[in-house]
Amino acid sequence: MHRGFWTFNAAGAFSTVENFARGVVQTYQQGFGPKYNGYRTTEVNLYVQDQFRVSPTFSLDLGARFEYVGNPTEVNNLVDLGYGADSYIEPRFGFAYAPNWQDGLLGAIAGEQGNLVVRGGYGIFHGRIFQSIFAQGGVTVRFNPPQGATLTFANPEMSVANPLGNYVFQPGPPTAQVVLVSPDPGLRNPYTQQWNLTLERALPWDSGLSISYLGNRGIGFIQYDARNRAQFPVTSTVPTTYAGTANFPGVRFDQIDPNLFNANPAPGFISLSQLRTNPRRPDGRYGAIFGISNNAWTYYNALQAFWTKRLSQGLSAQLSYTWSKNIDTGSEATFVGAGDTNFLISETLGPKGNRGPSRLDQPQRFVASYTYQFPFGKGQSGFVGHLIGGREMNGTVTLGYGNPVTVVLGYDMNADGIGGDRPYLADPSVLFRSMDNARVNPETGRQFSMDQVSTSAFFPNASNVPNRSYPFLPGTGAVGSLGRNTFRLHGQKNFDMAFVKNTKIFGKDRGHELQFRAEIYNLFNRVQFGAPNLTLIDTSVAGYRINPNFGQIRALNNTPRNMQMMLRYQF
Repeated sequence: MHRGFWTFNAAGAFSTVENFARGVVQTYQQGFGPKYNGYRTTEVNLYVQDQFRVSPTFSLDLGARFEYVGNPTEVNNLVDLGYGADSYIEPRFGFAYAPNWQDGLLGAIAGEQGNLVVRGGYGIFHGRIFQSIFAQGGVTVRFNPPQGATLTFANPEMSVANPLGNYVFQPGPPTAQVVLVSPDPGLRNPYTQQWNLTLERALPWDSGLSISYLGNRGIGFIQYDARNRAQFPVTSTVPTTYAGTANFPGVRFDQIDPNLFNANPAPGFISLSQLRTNPRRPDGRYGAIFGISNNAWTYYNALQAFWTKRLSQGLSAQLSYTWSKNIDTGSEATFVGAGDTNFLISETLGPKGNRGPSRLDQPQRFVASYTYQFPFGKGQSGFVGHLIGGREMNGTVTLGYGNPVTVVLGYDMNADGIGGDRPYLADPSVLFRSMDNARVNPETGRQFSMDQVSTSAFFPNASNVPNRSYPFLPGTGAVGSLGRNTFRLHGQKNFDMAFVKNTKIFGKDRGHELQFRAEIYNLFNRVQFGAPNLTLIDTSVAGYRINPNFGQIRALNNTPRNMQMMLRYQF
């Protein structure tokens, strides 16, 4: 059992803060179930690989991996995870070709024998479900009946001190609407298909260049869905045996209250302030039923250039540049961070309603790392040699685009009980703009980010909802025309550097040394601003309003300049 969650929202003539002060709770959720679970599973993994030298210039690698992943069980039969075992074969393929081109343009490109190599490969790789999903503390089957229950109460008259009232949980069939977690019976381990093609060319100055095309496709990734969404119109099927006055068994909900902010509409009516979500669920015995399925997919394609210089004349370096695109229908099953969701927002649109740039998408990224050993005092002979010798400098430079985020409406426009609805797009010219500057504009007194994307670019906005006529479309599955992840955060510009002084004390080869190291992270103290406020409508005030803080940034994605020094004796 956990302690539960209280949710305070604006309702009637009162704001969120006022309702908190009054002790008026909109929803309260608490889970009940076994305190400890003993899960067991069995895995078998076999791998075979061989290399074939087809010719002096061409080699082939072939392999396969066989995996069997048993279905997890609970030693005391307290929990049924609801899905079975999985087995599969993962093929692996790779090749390397060193062309022996000697004449003409191809000869000039290839250079001497062995200077040019063409490599490629393909493979299938599976992930794991239990470790990634069911071993986490979020969506879990441990609170499912009959051994557990997750209850959500939505009675405005409930007590903050005792929101459960007279309810006492007893293992067995539910006696109130509980939340279920329902994995697909056919749930399988997600997998990716990965492929690459690379040209590697040896260059002068002990360096080399590789240019690669990289791609992968994620299939059957984990996605969450709600399978008992509130419907409209609908007749409440909540059992009459369930306690509470807000269940409305047998009442047909088919009317929208003319006052969208009426906190206590008549039976059969709903409003923005009183959605009456639970009485409108198709199966009134349960609240939300969280489905876990293999419905998410990903595509990643990239061009990568990588230049490396081996250590010579005191200098070694690596430069890499990646130009890529990453598209998916859900970037992470457990937690994607602020500004995105892996939950299916629309029952009508399904997974395609979530299709968009991945939360991990970074179209361009450049990374440089280097080490330079200063040439003076190399032998460290005498006092001066020990004083000035053994010095080196190394560092890393990272430049990259910001990741994408999603603007959300702020309220449940389609009244299906699932948040994350998006607004309608009124001005397409704002798409994919960055909301990335938290500095204050001296002319307006507002952060620049608050004006980089204006609220007038969306509907509803201040000009077309003067009478609080916010769009409210229960039963339609509508989520607005704005897509997922259509704006970007502040990009990366980071410089790290370290200075090292190695002083030989005595001994040869692996002798005794004293190393002093000074490291500076974020050398130029650059700021990388965090996610802005992405909620269009402020529901914390009575009657709602266009969010005056839309676009405001209050956090950083990096840390200020940090310097640390270390002294180490090594032998």
